[in-house]
Amino acid sequence: MSAKIVTNLNVLEAYLQEACDMAIDKVAKLVRDKLEEFILEDFYNTYSPLFYSRTYAFLKSPKYNILGNATAEVFIDTDVMQYLGIAGEDVANLASYGFHGSIEIFREGFYWSDFIKWCNENVPRLLKIELKKQGINPL
Repeated sequence: MSAKIVTNLNVLEAYLQEACDMAIDKVAKLVRDKLEEFILEDFYNTYSPLFYSRTYAFLKSPKYNILGNATAEVFIDTDVMQYLGIAGEDVANLASYGFHGSIEIFREGFYWSDFIKWCNENVPRLLKIELKKQGINPL
């Protein structure tokens, strides 16, 4: 990356903001994709339904939003899910405890706790990597 000549604080602030925004966007996408992987591994791959066909709405539900000021959120869009009249938020909660559509169908696989553990272990490192790609060398 070529050297950036900073002539005043406004130029520096704009450069840092753009670099941070690009790094945050890349990390948010990576984190969203990792959440999808955990849902696939810990939920979908642990149980094959006998009485219904899957829509895969839950698998496609991880999303992210850039909130501004170098901040993003990664979440499950529960509005796109519904199962037998159960709200999407309840479906996601039940799945996080290993339940598949009903409290009578349980399989080990705790996607949310596994995902949070992965985030705590990896997101700071990923953010440093992406910031370095943008020319910022965090400590």
